[in-house]
Amino acid sequence: MDHLKRTAAFESSICNSLTCNLRHFYHHGEPDQAQLDIWKAQALSYVGAHCTPSETHSAHLAVERAIAQALATYQCTSSELERSKPSASKERSFSLLQSLSDSGGGLASFVNWDRVSEAETLHEKLKLMEEVQYIDDVVLDWNRFREVLLGGLRSSSLTQKSLLLHRKWFELTRSSASQYQVIQSDLAMNLKILLGEIAISRADLNDTAALETIRLLHSIWMNFMLRGDRVSAPPAELIESIGSAFWDWSKSFFEHDEKPSQSLGEMLFEIDPYTGWFQLWIKEYFSALQVLERFATAKDDCDFLSKLTVKVWEAVQRNGFNLYIQCGLCIVWCVLSALRVRYFPWKSFLSGGTVAPDDSTIEWVYDIFLYCSKEALASGHDDFFCVAADAMSILLPGCSPEFRNRRTVKQN
Repeated sequence: MDHLKRTAAFESSICNSLTCNLRHFYHHGEPDQAQLDIWKAQALSYVGAHCTPSETHSAHLAVERAIAQALATYQCTSSELERSKPSASKERSFSLLQSLSDSGGGLASFVNWDRVSEAETLHEKLKLMEEVQYIDDVVLDWNRFREVLLGGLRSSSLTQKSLLLHRKWFELTRSSASQYQVIQSDLAMNLKILLGEIAISRADLNDTAALETIRLLHSIWMNFMLRGDRVSAPPAELIESIGSAFWDWSKSFFEHDEKPSQSLGEMLFEIDPYTGWFQLWIKEYFSALQVLERFATAKDDCDFLSKLTVKVWEAVQRNGFNLYIQCGLCIVWCVLSALRVRYFPWKSFLSGGTVAPDDSTIEWVYDIFLYCSKEALASGHDDFFCVAADAMSILLPGCSPEFRNRRTVKQN
């Protein structure tokens, strides 16, 4: 509906400009039809240069209505206006286009691909695209605009400018998510493509730019996942692609003992320290059977969960509670919440060489959450206590009666 608002503004500007022209150039009687035809031609020329093909018809009608309204207004008020001496004939070549431009009205800010393609440099193209106020203006040539945006992301000097455009245009599409689903999906894919290239090539990117890129992608992806209606939801392939990328970056961060400076996984955890993206991915995207197949059957993910738990336990004993430990246990908690004790991949803990000290594996994991909850409280991470308490409530029924009695007495 944005083009309707723009057409209405254009019609109002033409009407106002014509009314002023009529009052200035004619002191009595009907205006010269030839001059009206000139003004009409100027307005139609303006329409042709600044409207998309889909908007041309409505804009032509707007010109007709504006001229009729201007004439009606002029005729109704002519008897009350103070007339000056008729102007010379050369004054009657007054430009309606100049009037529109001077007033700042109409479609002066309209940006189409023809204007952008004429820009010589990528910087100039992005600068022109910053003037876009209505997302409808880029729909017709969206694939071309998208390539310019992606090129801006890949240019280190223009990354920030392109990021701002991605954020602005995504906000413009939120007025009708189902109508602009393709644009929203492509904006997200641009960000994912850039981050994927960084992850593969390990190319250095300004830390601030990389953090802002993953922050924006995380925000868009969370918006996708939290939508109540499936009509406006992006394609399942996109959800899977971005979710899998987040998961791979997270796994890579935990699997390497030598942590790279500001890895994508670490940035993701800084943005979302309680792994809200992972919770939504499991609860909203996967069915119960898919969660079971992926995290209780697939060897890679099962082994990762067991190794992650061991690394978290070693890290908390060595360094105390920190972001690394919090995010690792939040992942374990998410899978545990989805599979419960019965279907959680306990066998992978033993097959991976992990031997639970003193108690069974379930009781050992319970004690890790209990220990970390106390460390979290001591270090001011109160929110994690709720995560740990929920995990322990899930684990406790799977523990032996003797263990449950000991822990109940100890906690009391």
